[in-house]
Amino acid sequence: MAARTVTVRYLGLARNVLGVVEEGVELPEEARVRELVDALSGRHGEAFTDVVLRADGRLRPAVHLFIEGQDDESLDLDAQLPGDYVVMMVEVFPIQGG
Repeated sequence: MAARTVTVRYLGLARNVLGVVEEGVELPEEARVRELVDALSGRHGEAFTDVVLRADGRLRPAVHLFIEGQDDESLDLDAQLPGDYVVMMVEVFPIQGG
């Protein structure tokens, strides 16, 4: 099976927590989005999963994946990964109160 390198660039809380700006991940040519998320989770452990994933394995609402420059808010983790450049942004919300 052919492989490809997917470049992942981190913004926001993901960059702060992981301490990584950009990295490459080897994936099968026909990889699904979930395979990328699983590979990153395996590489970074709890630091990644706590910030990016819910307990049920879905992405947290504050996580945005821009794949080849497109933000797909209805991204299905089981869909084929349509590109080789991903920007992962995790929003940081200010504490609010009164």
